[in-house]
Amino acid sequence: MIYYQTFLITKELKIIYKTIIKKNGFIIAVGGCIRDFFLGLKPKDIDIEVYNISLQNLKKILITCGFSVYHVGIKFAILKVIYNKNKNINFDISIPRKEKKIKKGHKGFQVVNQKHLSFKTAAKRRDFTINAMGINLNLYNLLDPYNGKKDLKNLTLHYVSKTFSEDPLRVLRACQFISRFYLKINNKTLKKCKILKNEIKTLAKERINKEFNKILIGVKPSLGIKSLKKTESLKLFSEMQKILYYSQIKEYILKKNTWINLLFNIDKTSKIIKKNLISKKEYIIIMYTSLCLNFGIINVIKLKNKYHNKFAIRLSISLLNNLKISKKIIKEIIPIIKNYFKLKNLYKKKTKLQV
Repeated sequence: MIYYQTFLITKELKIIYKTIIKKNGFIIAVGGCIRDFFLGLKPKDIDIEVYNISLQNLKKILITCGFSVYHVGIKFAILKVIYNKNKNINFDISIPRKEKKIKKGHKGFQVVNQKHLSFKTAAKRRDFTINAMGINLNLYNLLDPYNGKKDLKNLTLHYVSKTFSEDPLRVLRACQFISRFYLKINNKTLKKCKILKNEIKTLAKERINKEFNKILIGVKPSLGIKSLKKTESLKLFSEMQKILYYSQIKEYILKKNTWINLLFNIDKTSKIIKKNLISKKEYIIIMYTSLCLNFGIINVIKLKNKYHNKFAIRLSISLLNNLKISKKIIKEIIPIIKNYFKLKNLYKKKTKLQV
């Protein structure tokens, strides 16, 4: 299992796990870093679960090893660990836990930390099988109790357990994984997502924004947006629902189906800008601009005025505000939408005059 070792273990992590082994504990790398590993991607972060050691003892061990320790999730016993000799090196470390739903919403859970849980039991709380894998860093063996590696090979998104329906955020996570990794959702998981269609409204707008941004930066954003429709979570984005609505009414359809046009444009924009080295902020601005320009197509259809853009601007501002996009970014997007239709109008007139 040397392959796993060379990819996942850094010198700094070795310092931790050697000390934990001496204390009769063991370390498992978990979640997204294992998924990314099998997809051939370099993990951005390595998340660690430490077994057989209490949270208090774990904190003492980490401090002794030369790390600063911060609670980033007191309720979930998650520690942010920063190496004192190099502040750029950090990990999220936790101990295994069980979660029990006690009230509605993404955060309505009672958490019980249990250092002696089996990996299979601890992984049962995870959303999808592709995120429920682990690599035991003591033995360098793969732990895959829910066949996540097989699902990843088949590019299938499958829920782990019946507790999936307890967290509405998982619906949006499904959509962004589909967009980012070109996955397909199986029917059972789709049904589980639909169960959450009402509770999804309880999610904070900032969290919705975070997941929607991941859809936009995915390999094929249209897959994520289609998944919003399939999972009945498009209601969170009423402005896009309007596009779908007008696409389904015959008297409003002109040369193009507005919904299909949106999906086509968003993928085309993504493909073009991925060829250029731009910042994440610039990427997001361009993708939101491309998305909002489609509201102008509704305007063309509804008002039968090819160059009237007030409707598009109003819907754009509504969407961006609802997603808690910063005012600074909105100020960059709206002038582009305003001027786009003006320039298009001038270009059409110029072409007619030349003819």
